[in-house]
Amino acid sequence: MNPLYIFDLDETTGAYYTYPGVNDIILLRAGFKEILKLNEKGKLEMVIATRGKADYVEDIKRNLRERGINLACKTYSEEDVSLGDFFGYYKSYKRILREMGIDSPAQDSVVIGDLLRIGSNEDYSREEFVETDFQREDLLLGINYSLNDHPLPIDGESPVYVVMPRPIVNEDGNGSTLDLMVVLRFLNEMYRLGGNNFEQGFEKVNGNLAQKVVSDRLAKRMLGYGHKQKYLIMKGEREHWKPLEKIM
Repeated sequence: MNPLYIFDLDETTGAYYTYPGVNDIILLRAGFKEILKLNEKGKLEMVIATRGKADYVEDIKRNLRERGINLACKTYSEEDVSLGDFFGYYKSYKRILREMGIDSPAQDSVVIGDLLRIGSNEDYSREEFVETDFQREDLLLGINYSLNDHPLPIDGESPVYVVMPRPIVNEDGNGSTLDLMVVLRFLNEMYRLGGNNFEQGFEKVNGNLAQKVVSDRLAKRMLGYGHKQKYLIMKGEREHWKPLEKIM
């Protein structure tokens, strides 16, 4: 069984801007093209799961394809994962896991999404993200829709939620963010340390690249029971933050 990496689309893999009457803008996260190549070669099992509508996803895939970037993995859109506004913090990955042959979500899959804001601050800096102690302030992970990729538990089980900083885009359209290949290497090592088990590996990894948080705050409030979600907050070192690549 190959481990499954479930990626959010917007802000996680890059910044995608669409305005009526204005050309689309795509700023890809460093490392995303390398991950797509690994997927094409059969060396990485991945899917994209987004709240975006299907036609929006197809537009992005077309724009990338026209520029020589093939998004060959399965993509799931709003109708596949959305649970409605009330459960807006959560996505349902049940169909994805079933279609990808994952019997144990916690063991064999991870969800990778981005932090939209710290408190009410959407324009947080690298320093603010890195210096925030999310273990002490775990409330930040479940307020103001700062995270909306939480995996809805299935029979009391959920994948580790890998939280990345959103791309930091400057007024001139340039910016930087954490390299996805750094994240992938960390997750591969976590899976290995756990004996091919992400959940077990979560207990064993340590270091400055990531902060581990376990919290049931959101589940108690939204689901009515105390499911403890495991979060891996990916921070990286300064050299792991790379420029965004402007595709169009």
